[in-house]
Amino acid sequence: MNFKRIISLVLGMVMCLSLAACGDKGGGDSDYTEIDYNYTKESETMLKFSSSDSDLDHFLNDYLHRHLRYDNYRIGDLSLGSSVMFNKEWEAMSLFFFDSTSNAVPDDRVLMMENYLYNIPVDKFGYTWQAFDNVEPTNSKPGVLFGQGWPFPAYNKSAGNSTGWEWNSDNKADGWTASVDGAEKTPAVSGGVIAVDMTKAKTIEFVSPATTIKAFHSPFLELDIRMNDALGFATNYNFDDIYVYWQTSGDTDFSESKMVKQSDFATLGGVVTSNYMKHLYFPMYMHPAWGRVNGKDGNTVTKIKIVVRAKQDAELTGSIKMNYVRGNYDTRHTNNGELLLRAGKLHYEFTGKADVLADNLARYRKAILFLLEHCNGKSGLIDQKYFVGHEGTKQGLGTSIGQGYWDILSTPDVSLYNNIYFYKALESMIYLEKMAAAEGIEQTMPTVAYPNADGTCKTITYDYTAEKLQAVLEKVREAIQAPVNETAKTGFWDEEKGRLIEGFNANGEIVDYGFIMFNLEAVAAGITTDEQSKKIMSWVAGERIVESDIQENNREYAVGLKGTAVNPDGSFKEEEDEDPYTYGIYDFEFAPRSTTVKNKRQYFWSWGGQSTAFGEQVQDGGAIMYLSYYDIMSRISARGADDGFERLKDIQKWYNKVEKVAADYGVDEDGDSMNFYRVYYKDIGIDMQGNNTAGGVGLDYEFLESALLYASVPYGFFGIRSEKCNVLNVQPNLPSSLNWWKLENLTFNGVRYDLTIGKNFAQIDYVRGDTYGLSVDVKLAKPSKSSFKVYVDGKAIADAEYAVEGDTVTVNLPLRAERVEIR
Repeated sequence: MNFKRIISLVLGMVMCLSLAACGDKGGGDSDYTEIDYNYTKESETMLKFSSSDSDLDHFLNDYLHRHLRYDNYRIGDLSLGSSVMFNKEWEAMSLFFFDSTSNAVPDDRVLMMENYLYNIPVDKFGYTWQAFDNVEPTNSKPGVLFGQGWPFPAYNKSAGNSTGWEWNSDNKADGWTASVDGAEKTPAVSGGVIAVDMTKAKTIEFVSPATTIKAFHSPFLELDIRMNDALGFATNYNFDDIYVYWQTSGDTDFSESKMVKQSDFATLGGVVTSNYMKHLYFPMYMHPAWGRVNGKDGNTVTKIKIVVRAKQDAELTGSIKMNYVRGNYDTRHTNNGELLLRAGKLHYEFTGKADVLADNLARYRKAILFLLEHCNGKSGLIDQKYFVGHEGTKQGLGTSIGQGYWDILSTPDVSLYNNIYFYKALESMIYLEKMAAAEGIEQTMPTVAYPNADGTCKTITYDYTAEKLQAVLEKVREAIQAPVNETAKTGFWDEEKGRLIEGFNANGEIVDYGFIMFNLEAVAAGITTDEQSKKIMSWVAGERIVESDIQENNREYAVGLKGTAVNPDGSFKEEEDEDPYTYGIYDFEFAPRSTTVKNKRQYFWSWGGQSTAFGEQVQDGGAIMYLSYYDIMSRISARGADDGFERLKDIQKWYNKVEKVAADYGVDEDGDSMNFYRVYYKDIGIDMQGNNTAGGVGLDYEFLESALLYASVPYGFFGIRSEKCNVLNVQPNLPSSLNWWKLENLTFNGVRYDLTIGKNFAQIDYVRGDTYGLSVDVKLAKPSKSSFKVYVDGKAIADAEYAVEGDTVTVNLPLRAERVEIR
């Protein structure tokens, strides 16, 4: 640390002590009522919510305690920050703005997240995986664990049209044979793997029994393989490569024309090291001889051979083991790239770690390039044509595969959901490009592979600037805002319904079941026009009825704020013969429903959609807590802080009911805190989803994203963000029912600080860390009266020291303990 930095740190500490108690002593020609506020420090480490509303504070702090998941109050085994890729954006939003390092929690959540930024695979095509490329446990089953894509659908959903071999049940080779240098060798099966040992060997082969794998149902071949060579060490590898051969109907032998090798064909191929353990995906649909034909079964693969060879002048001594071989579906998702980019953007925004940005910039660029090129995003909207079996509606087995978090829903080829995330991916990459330029990061542009029709690949080099990406971003916004054209099958804005549709399915039909989740994310992202946002929110808030949502069966739709089917305790009335009851959008209280009309058909092929009642599945009229973040943020944006705050207080009332029931059951005293929500919902007869059960409510266990609710406070009401390198932005948006609101132990570029906002002030206290070169932009609402003064630490500053733009006043100051107010 240099001398200037030491001085900056010392001055910051002095200032934080000098401002430990400040009052709002307004006067003169002002819109504001004088409020006495005295700062007190309450928490040394943990994020702490404090305000003039003590009941609100209790709710937010208790909710944080449970959902951050760092001690016995946790409401699930998984720690926030440890999830796979589908949660990374939401985890980043929930963790980076405050100190979630080892200062506050036992397991450093920032390091946990950085592990993903560095190590989640971005393959040679630029596709971002859902999980690490680790081998799976030897007792794993198909369709359960995340990998390159989603766990399901897997071959066990193919009705016998594909197959796989798992060696974790009966310790039998299932007809597989093996040979070493041409000599037959009986493979051993134990501990969940099939294995062959070798001594000074050149070639090892595993051959499957006769099988039936229809290429249409197996666009990918998955291989979990573990190999070691005792004679290889360091960089002296004796393995040449892994080869996959196959036969199709009529073949009597294997040939080089039906062969691919790991190093140049696997999506994440590379050097085979002396101790090699990989979960490999071979995109067999790209090879003409595999023979997948969309809409038909294509070729039938009848036998597979896995070959491992030594380098020309080397020999192999050790073992080769396989956990499984699977012929599987294409479960990749376009959203993964956005999730990586958004997490990377938020990481830099709040940590300012230029080294992490530099180390991962090439990966970020490859991820956006995949969306722009492979998914045709440069045209203005991404589609799913690159993915196999993602046609957007049921057309038999192997079709209509889902996309993203809403995994059973079959999203259209050109989907609102996917393009909202593409929009956010572009926003994130624009930011990252600007920050890389500001940090002086210069790198050779990365390349990705792009498949040709003959199974070979060409190379595409990244050549996008922030300006070029911005031009694409505007195209996406305009395309989403565009009115629906049923003839051209374009546009997402349905003027009559006053909301966005999901798109057009493969049959050319409009897909619209009242997707509240997608509409709210679009509004919160700033994609919709002001008029569109207001119309969407009037519908979501239950003030406006979409007449076409009303179905003949009262149990298959929801309109208005709350239905008559809901009892005062939150339970639902029993269904009666005449069934006079109705459902509303906020029947579940803590969040709006995901959809407002029962979806009976727009699912991937293995999900029927008919048997589950509306509202009893989270993706079909149920409710998930994370959506309340987007609800609150959309309300603040379209209707103002008071509307967003009213929704937050409604959630508090629900939480208080849950808390009371949990206390009656003694869940915390009995060390049973993971049942905090479950005793309440068991009492009122509503099934919760999670912990291997399906249901209409998603709150705990694997629903890590529920933590996002508390992030609406810093982002929505405090306006915390960073738009420029080394500049913290604070734009208070205090609800009228509060006099002040404080957050403790926030972080920015390694500096910890506390922040309080009031009607006319923002105050930073207890600054700890190296603030050299850091500044803060405080943006306050401009009084309606013409005469006002801006004060910093009690002293009026000159007009030239602040900027007035529209209805706001902005002051830029060094980041230190200070109070900025308008009188």
